[in-house]
Amino acid sequence: MLIRLAATACAAGIVTVLLAAAPIIPEKQLATAAPVSAKVDDLITQPGARGLAPRAVRPKQRSADIILPEDPISGRPQWNGKLGVKFRDELKVRADRISSTTVRGANGQPIPQVTEILSGFGGTVRQALRRTPEELRALEMRAERISKMAQADLAGIVYVDVQPEKLVDTARALNDLDIVEWVEIERIMMPDGGGTNQAEQDGCGANGPGDGTGITNCYTTSPDSRCSTLGGGQGCNDVNACTAPDGSLPACRYGCNNTNCCEIVAALIPGCNDGEGNQGWDAVCATYANILCSSTVYDASPAIQGGGGSAVSIPSTYKYDPCFAMRGPINPAPSPDVLVYGIVETPVGALTVTSQLLTYTTDPTTGAFVTGSLVPVDYPTNAPSDEGEPLTGVPQQALPDPSLEGAYLAFSTGCFVEHTFGGCNQVSCCVYVCRNDPSCCVIEWDLNCVAIAQNAPGGGSSSPCTSQSLPIGPFPPTGQTPLLTAGNRESIDGSPGNARGYQTYTVGDAVLGPFDNLPPSTPPGAPPLTYPVKAPTDNAATFPGDAERRDTSSNLGTLAAINSGYRGGGLDLQGYEVLLTQLNINPAQKGRGQGVEVAVIEHSAYVNHEDLINVVVPEPNQTQVLVISPPLDPNHGTAVLGVIGAERNNIGVTGIADGADLSFYPIVSREEGARLENAYTNALIALQEGDVINMSIGSGGGNTVVASPIMFDLVTTGTNAGITTVISAGNDAVAVITSPGGAGGDSGAVIVGACWPGFQVGQLSTDVSIPGPFPGNGYCRLNFSNFTSTDNNTGNVTLSGWGTGVTSCGYGDLFNGTNTSEDPLEVNRLRSYTSVFNGTSSAAPIISGWCARLQSFSIAWFGAPLPPQVLRAAISTQTNIHQQCGIDYDSDQMPGYPEAGDPSVGDIDIAINGAIVAPIGGFPRATNTVSWIVSNTFGGTPVAYDIICGTYEGGSNFSLRQLDGNALRIGAVRRRAGSRGNGYGPDLFYPLGGGTTDLQLKVSSLGSTENVTSIGLATSSSVSWNLPVLEVVYFYNHRLNRWMASGSSSLSPVGGGGAFTIPGSISDYILSNSTGGSQAYARVYTCGLTNSGYSVLHDFLAFAIGVDIFNPGGGVAP
Repeated sequence: MLIRLAATACAAGIVTVLLAAAPIIPEKQLATAAPVSAKVDDLITQPGARGLAPRAVRPKQRSADIILPEDPISGRPQWNGKLGVKFRDELKVRADRISSTTVRGANGQPIPQVTEILSGFGGTVRQALRRTPEELRALEMRAERISKMAQADLAGIVYVDVQPEKLVDTARALNDLDIVEWVEIERIMMPDGGGTNQAEQDGCGANGPGDGTGITNCYTTSPDSRCSTLGGGQGCNDVNACTAPDGSLPACRYGCNNTNCCEIVAALIPGCNDGEGNQGWDAVCATYANILCSSTVYDASPAIQGGGGSAVSIPSTYKYDPCFAMRGPINPAPSPDVLVYGIVETPVGALTVTSQLLTYTTDPTTGAFVTGSLVPVDYPTNAPSDEGEPLTGVPQQALPDPSLEGAYLAFSTGCFVEHTFGGCNQVSCCVYVCRNDPSCCVIEWDLNCVAIAQNAPGGGSSSPCTSQSLPIGPFPPTGQTPLLTAGNRESIDGSPGNARGYQTYTVGDAVLGPFDNLPPSTPPGAPPLTYPVKAPTDNAATFPGDAERRDTSSNLGTLAAINSGYRGGGLDLQGYEVLLTQLNINPAQKGRGQGVEVAVIEHSAYVNHEDLINVVVPEPNQTQVLVISPPLDPNHGTAVLGVIGAERNNIGVTGIADGADLSFYPIVSREEGARLENAYTNALIALQEGDVINMSIGSGGGNTVVASPIMFDLVTTGTNAGITTVISAGNDAVAVITSPGGAGGDSGAVIVGACWPGFQVGQLSTDVSIPGPFPGNGYCRLNFSNFTSTDNNTGNVTLSGWGTGVTSCGYGDLFNGTNTSEDPLEVNRLRSYTSVFNGTSSAAPIISGWCARLQSFSIAWFGAPLPPQVLRAAISTQTNIHQQCGIDYDSDQMPGYPEAGDPSVGDIDIAINGAIVAPIGGFPRATNTVSWIVSNTFGGTPVAYDIICGTYEGGSNFSLRQLDGNALRIGAVRRRAGSRGNGYGPDLFYPLGGGTTDLQLKVSSLGSTENVTSIGLATSSSVSWNLPVLEVVYFYNHRLNRWMASGSSSLSPVGGGGAFTIPGSISDYILSNSTGGSQAYARVYTCGLTNSGYSVLHDFLAFAIGVDIFNPGGGVAP
């Protein structure tokens, strides 16, 4: 033994000499090697060598805190009847998929405690997810093998059904069991809390006991100027005032003074009537009141009586207006008073007709309402009409009620799309239509209302209705569907671009620069274009090469973008594809989503739409409900699908990731009813590592999909299985909640907020968002978007997508071609297109399509998709996004904000050094993101391996890419000194005798050899025994045709390794490959100097070629 140890020490001492020795005769036989490149499936079929990291379990809610949701004012219950329960993972508790009275433990026997509780409360139990436990376990095992983390026991999630009066007691009894992990009473949206004090508005219809109370009229906001978060305020209710011990503070204002209307709205938006929250009766609440509450200015019902108990509640009789116009009182007095932002204003000039429309002035810098500027609209004919004389074509000039903060843009619907409620979100057009046909505001906005809007008199800025629809003459519904895609104004070589159309969110350069003027009109010499711009009448969007389609002064899509109020600046897909071409990737074959599947989970969608039928695979055995009855609307899911992956077919739109496979999973079906959790589970089982799921849905109040415990656990499982889930942040203008109860935890989901489409045009039309212009600020938060919680850390918004002006399939406001169908619900619905898809619903699929493109690129470049956490980091890293409100915060171009520095739509607070107070991340920079991925993931370049000597025992090339305990394991084989390993190039001489492994690595880059700036290999490996093992790294020198040693390290059971670089000039070690790219070779040799009784575990071998993809010629020539 002493002799052997001495020999070992001696051998280690002379190793540097032996490394350079000439090769001698090798042994004749080498061990069988594993395949050169491991497949994606290797991680699924080959378990890791080490144990799983434990799963993080959220703290259990106290049983005493479990209550039955109810309205704090009326006491009305607010539950849906479902009680969700999850048992602890290790117990493997199971329930049948049909209702029964028992659950079983791992031994198959009933669990007496649960049986007793169910029996005592008369309840039944069923498995929550409609897949077998074996199928669910297979999904968990996939996630475990990829993430090396233990997963939630999905089959251990059950639903318990009991009578409503027993729901709380049952939940508490189950929660008290040690075998239960969590309990959830599923609920509908509802108000919670309430106070008793001298509030000015103390709940629905409730005046506070003091003077001056009951002041909040339901159709407007609380009487604090711009207290709504939409306008940058902190909320219209002061929680501290509501909870004051003496109950004397007047700033407790929640609810409004019409009980019926208040309760209707509060059932949808709990914060409107919640004394324990800051929202209060804000612009969103008032907007919903105008949409939903009866007795409007267009019907014959009497005005609402008894509006409040105070003289400052003006007027005490009022009606609702689904057109959201600024009006005088229902019963005008000689000097009538009107509420604007809850503040009494007196119009300058007498009102001549009932509820006369008013104009007003806004501050040109801040967009704020100017006190004292209310003026009645003059009617040329002196007719008692609120919109002028329709027969003469004189348009009315209705302005929106500024107290609504533009919320109607998000929560009402366009005037050129039929819908099941009254009114629409273009104020002047709505007033014009409803004066011609009051049923359009009293009952519903049907096709007749759409026709009136489409045929409104005037044109451009003189028309009450500014339509985004294509002209019917050159675009007849029975004719060919026009091409609506968009391209850059010029190609990368400076030649004219092939298209500039409606899909401007796929074009990196803006329609107009941040400080450019509107384009000149045609022909030359004509007056310049004004805002809003009238669309031309030529069919210039049908053919990509048409000169008019490239002309920004006349192109339909360009003008539509300008009319939206924003200048554009979307995903730079042209720059992305140019970069791929430089990396020798053909986008037509790789990088547009090829190799990736995107699953859309929505209520319903027209999967037979002409732009989707060839690319979307619907979930099998589920029948959609295609009736349009909110929240069911197939147009919504259709638009989401179109943004992500509509077919590239020279008609309509083209999806961001048009090369990806699309699938659709309805969350409501005729077979199963409501089924969100089962739709998501089925998608997880069908999808593979690297795929993407989009959910543009939510439950309101800031709650994202993952605020539900069952969905949080499912999404976490999906993340660990390598599947990226993209979720909309929601449209409530509140802090986002991304875990159950906002208590913390990360599901791994990408949460998407809604930003401006680049920069604003300038002074906005009155039917676009309020406040007004902020030139120089791009990608600000749209005022309805939820945002990152900065106070109580309830959740983070990852990044943002366009929240307005998104063109896609569905709805039909842009173009609606005719079609037949065996299903009457699909007739004339399958050739429909919109240019006004909006909200975080439109933002999320933009990011989903982008994620699919990046995963497709990763597969092409590395041979593997990015892990979801790495992908999320790539798309949200600061260098890879346009910053929210794009100019540096200390720039001279950053304008002032309203209310002496309070944040507004841009969410920048100058008073605190430009901090973003409502963050939504930024908007993606395409080429920056690709560069970051190339430089920072998987060691930067794809690596293949070949075991020259040794026995393959487990792992794959994926095992080499992260330091995560998931190792490539190779068993040593005894070789004597002087043996040779036969790999690439000349044989490698093994300088030492003993247990030997020899791993050959090949790194490839699609960048050419002249762009290579460095070659290196970082190693982190360990061995299975306690005796010393020597590791030597070689690089292949093609000029000398020889393997050159770079250095050595010592390995032990706790690890070892180092960073190694080529011993010479890059040009001697970099090779060209057959595709014009570059490649290099390295060898990692180990020797135990004794025998073959050990294994090497290569956890991290980062073999990288540094490529300067933005500086051709910056490397060294071969």
